[in-house]
Amino acid sequence: WAEADKMAPVRRSSATLKLISDNDRQFVDLYTVEVGAVRMDVYRNNALYWSGTLDTELYEEPYAYKKGYEVTLTFADFACLDRLDWDRSGLMSIHDMILYCVSKTGINYTDLKKYISTQAGYTTLTLQEVNVLQDNFYDEEGVALSVGEVLEEILRPFALTIVQKAGHLHIYDINA
Repeated sequence: WAEADKMAPVRRSSATLKLISDNDRQFVDLYTVEVGAVRMDVYRNNALYWSGTLDTELYEEPYAYKKGYEVTLTFADFACLDRLDWDRSGLMSIHDMILYCVSKTGINYTDLKKYISTQAGYTTLTLQEVNVLQDNFYDEEGVALSVGEVLEEILRPFALTIVQKAGHLHIYDINA
């Protein structure tokens, strides 16, 4: 987890795996797969600790050697959302929008934990009760925002943050 603004709506993380290539371009097939198709799960004490998918945009290979060289594979939790276009329409709850965005990441998680202090009157705000018209995420020419931009924009008005840690997705505000 890189250092980030505590009010950032999406706290992104990544993991780097370094492998030795026995043959020239041994791992090149990994970079021709669909976004989010290759996942890495990290376990600590037999429990899911972190999950992310291969970021195919960061592939590089040293062409000075024919074999026995190091290849770096970068996996990220939310990065792939920046390369996917939003494709929903109609009304949708913020809760369902978040679940849809997370499903596009391909990450593995145990559950979604919510720590929200924002209240409407005397009751705590629930993300299932707030609906958003999906037309808001398309410009005048019908071009969609990325899924990553949508996730940030639905969390920002409520000062909410989403982060993946210890096998869980956490949604919280600074007061909770």
